[in-house]
Amino acid sequence: MMVWVRKLLLTYGNINNVAKFMGKKLLPGDALQGIREEAQARWRKMPLPYYRLMFEQAINWHILTDLAKVQCKVHLVSSQHDYTSYEAKKVLAYVLKLGSAEMLPNCGHLVSLKKPDLLNQSTSNCLVSFNAQKSE
Repeated sequence: MMVWVRKLLLTYGNINNVAKFMGKKLLPGDALQGIREEAQARWRKMPLPYYRLMFEQAINWHILTDLAKVQCKVHLVSSQHDYTSYEAKKVLAYVLKLGSAEMLPNCGHLVSLKKPDLLNQSTSNCLVSFNAQKSE
């Protein structure tokens, strides 16, 4: 449903309406008000045609057709309360053969805004691990 509402807002609305809708859906509640306002301010700066193009590319992207092209190590990060399940990301990591997956607890879709320190630590640990494997 969220996809169709965004499509309608992008067709008949403006970037301010899209930002307001996305903020309410992705960052609900009083506790996330500051982060929600920051995210909405960023989204409002994006030109609507660019956002439309990005959105269309995202909903029409079929990752499985491109997996065979990946030739490097990949670390898939999942938030506990993300739209894509951790189990799905573990399957993708397995299919990639050079992939790994990690779930960040108590996080939603926008972990880079809500818990940037946790995401940075995960990324750092992954890079250290990849570097250690390279040295072996």
